[in-house]
Amino acid sequence: MPRSKVKLAFIKDNKARKNSFMKRKEWLKNKLKEVSILCSIDACVIMYSSYEPELEVWPDDNTAFPNVLNAFLTKSPMERRKFLLNRITTSRKGSARLSRRSRSRLWKTAIWQWST
Repeated sequence: MPRSKVKLAFIKDNKARKNSFMKRKEWLKNKLKEVSILCSIDACVIMYSSYEPELEVWPDDNTAFPNVLNAFLTKSPMERRKFLLNRITTSRKGSARLSRRSRSRLWKTAIWQWST
């Protein structure tokens, strides 16, 4: 049975919000671990929240963190800017494609309902 779609909205209850954050944090670390193993890449995450007083770094042994940070810092500022702009334009194209698909489905549904 498929899961229901999650409504993205601010969680007003503090306890529920903290619980949701902790679950999603663990999910994120698990997914990052899978990607780093499957693709044989160095990956790291730095997380800060108001629920925990200290920064949390994954992986715990700090093996990948210096490698990833050094790889990013050794690039020139122009290369960093290019990378970030490329990511932004790629995400915008993806969202535009999704909205075109949504409009297309909406029109197909409307035409189908009108014809029947």
